[in-house]
Amino acid sequence: MIALNVWGFFIHANVRWRFGPFERLLATPAFHHWHHTASGVPDCNFASMLPIWDMLFGTWYLPAAWTPSYGIRERLPATVAGQLLYPLLPHDFASGARDAMLGEPAKGPGIPPTAA
Repeated sequence: MIALNVWGFFIHANVRWRFGPFERLLATPAFHHWHHTASGVPDCNFASMLPIWDMLFGTWYLPAAWTPSYGIRERLPATVAGQLLYPLLPHDFASGARDAMLGEPAKGPGIPPTAA
């Protein structure tokens, strides 16, 4: 169990190591960094240990270059509490719960936009 935790830290490490043919056998930072790209191919490299799963499901992506930027495409709440609650809120935006947490005007069916 400790080895899995250590491997999780390793694949998230900010190192530019390449492992040649072994990158197809074990997840490496070069492989997993593409999972967190903000500007490259979305929804790829989900495996934390064995890239074979991504190869089987068609989500494997490992070019020679490194991703130029990392992050997510959505704005997150500014507070730690808001970020912890964020994944638990509805994703349909109809309730306006996420917008309210982000301090934005509510959006949804029947809710007129407000002037900013």
